[in-house]
Amino acid sequence: MDRSVYDNMARLDEQHWWYVARRDILDRLIRRRIQLPEAARILEIGCGTGHNLPMLGQFGEVDAIEIDGAARAMASERLGKPVMAHPLPTLERKAEWAE
Repeated sequence: MDRSVYDNMARLDEQHWWYVARRDILDRLIRRRIQLPEAARILEIGCGTGHNLPMLGQFGEVDAIEIDGAARAMASERLGKPVMAHPLPTLERKAEWAE
């Protein structure tokens, strides 16, 4: 994605209704439906510029993955530690999965 898209995302994610509402919905969903242990370890895959990371940090220790370098740099700053750059491994489809 173009760097300007990530710059705009980072600039707007604290005030734009889409990001604010989405984060609020995710927060409420996690609180109501997911029984996380007190010291939960959370991995956000494809974290973009990291706008959900502070909210997720309320639930435990957060790590994140983002393959875009510009977005990863912004997310790392928000998270306060490096965001991983590794893509997920591919999973081979096993014959028994197709049954």
